[in-house]
Amino acid sequence: IGEIKDCFKIKNTIHFSHSNTVFFITTDDGDFVLKLYKKIDKEKLLREYIILNRLIKRGFPTADIVKTVQGDITRRYGNNYLVLYKKIHGYPLTLLFRNMREQKDAEEMIDKIFLLWKEMREGLPAIDTGMEYGFEENFGFRELLRKILAANIEERKMKRILQILLQCKENLKEIYNDKRLETGIIHSNFTFSNILYDGNKLSLIDFYDHKNDMVLREFAIFFTCMYTSNLSRNLLARAARNYVDFSNIDDYGIRALYYMTMYNIVQNYIKFLYRFPYLRKTVFEHSEYIKISDFASFRRQFIKLF
Repeated sequence: IGEIKDCFKIKNTIHFSHSNTVFFITTDDGDFVLKLYKKIDKEKLLREYIILNRLIKRGFPTADIVKTVQGDITRRYGNNYLVLYKKIHGYPLTLLFRNMREQKDAEEMIDKIFLLWKEMREGLPAIDTGMEYGFEENFGFRELLRKILAANIEERKMKRILQILLQCKENLKEIYNDKRLETGIIHSNFTFSNILYDGNKLSLIDFYDHKNDMVLREFAIFFTCMYTSNLSRNLLARAARNYVDFSNIDDYGIRALYYMTMYNIVQNYIKFLYRFPYLRKTVFEHSEYIKISDFASFRRQFIKLF
């Protein structure tokens, strides 16, 4: 990739499955993103490479993996693994929505996001990775339950969290066993932090956590991102209308979306506690995740959006 002119560390990202450090690198040949993984699933990385290649050939805006001189897509670095990506220029939508003042601009951005989502969906379904899917495989219930029980949460709040989680588990197991809904490869982290905007167009990065799942789970993940970012009800409704226009969702699908969204909210909340344990008291007092005490009311509001 040429002589390195500049290199600086961006962030540490922590997931249930892996953790990595990210560096931005500038060389004679351009700009790159280097990820240093403490743990990596080589088969998963290979599937990501196949997915990215397919999407890029279709003209989809995403970051390609750069192979080593030996033709490999990863390289050992002590006990870690290095993966190099071409850098996509732009800023995460997390920052954009936080600073966006005009409602019209926000609505137009929601529409652009769904055009990106539709383009991605058209490129993903034909990819056969041989991955199985099911409730436990795709939601990691046992791991999440273990983390909740180990989190030393006050008893009243623990009961509330478990109430949501067990209700979601019961309904989602039934839905996944039923197998009525369309399945395919999903990005699995279609959120503002992975959608970049350069002032003209949107791009999507980080397909490593892709899964074989129900296609509508992608929207549940995005809707959770919107909801927990405290976007207005009008923007939530616009996103819901966009999704209805792009899909053939019925009442059964909306029910699935509801329980997927509720599960995601609990999961994100627990991840937040593990990433920022020193903010535990603040999170409990102010988090939107915990304020949802009237589940029936939330469900009615959720359904009305569609």
